[in-house]
Amino acid sequence: MEQTVERIMDYPHENGFLTFTIGILFILSIYHVLLYFQHKDKLYLIYGMYAFFCIMSQLMHLKQGFLLELIKPLGKFPYYAELYAEATYIAYFFFAFRFLEVNKQFPKWTSICFKAIYMLCVICISTFGIYLFTKDYQIVNDIYYYFTLAMFLVSIVSFALFFKVKNKLKYYIIGGGLMIFLFSFASLLYYLELRENGQNIQ
Repeated sequence: MEQTVERIMDYPHENGFLTFTIGILFILSIYHVLLYFQHKDKLYLIYGMYAFFCIMSQLMHLKQGFLLELIKPLGKFPYYAELYAEATYIAYFFFAFRFLEVNKQFPKWTSICFKAIYMLCVICISTFGIYLFTKDYQIVNDIYYYFTLAMFLVSIVSFALFFKVKNKLKYYIIGGGLMIFLFSFASLLYYLELRENGQNIQ
C-alpha cells in the first residue's frame, strides 16, 4: 500500500493519475460550458475556460496512453504550458471577481486590479508573439517567472477585497484561490530548484 502511494506521488505522469485528473477537468469544462448555453450566464463560461486551460497546461506532461496519441496531430500546440498556466490564473481571477460581484462594493479597486490583469494579458500575448517570430522559447519561460510574481502581488490585493466583500460564498473563493496561488508559487520555486540541480522535474 505504501509503495502504491509513493508511486502515485513520485510518478503522476506515468501511472495514470494525470490522465484521470485531466478526465475530471474535461468533464467540468464541458459541464460548465453546457450550463452557460442553458442559463446564458458568463460565469459558467469563465469557469469552463478555467478548467480547459488547466487541462492544456498539463498536456505536455503526458508520457504514454491514448491521450498522447490524440494530441500528437496538434503538433506543438499542447506544449505551451506556461502560456496556458498564465491563462488559468487570469481566468480564475475573472471568475472570482464576477462570482463575488466585487465591483459592486469596491468599483475603484476592482478597476485597478482589472487594469493590472489586462496589462499582464498584453505582456503574455506579446511575449508569445515574439516567440513565434524568433522561435526562442526561453523568453516565454523568463516572462512566466515574472508573471507569477506579478500575479502573486495582484492576488494579495484581490484577497484583501475578497475578505472585505459582503458575500456568504466568499470563503469558497478565498480557500480555493489561496490553494491555487500558494501551491503554484511553491511548485514554481521547487521546479526552479530541481532544474538548477539537474534533477527530474516530474
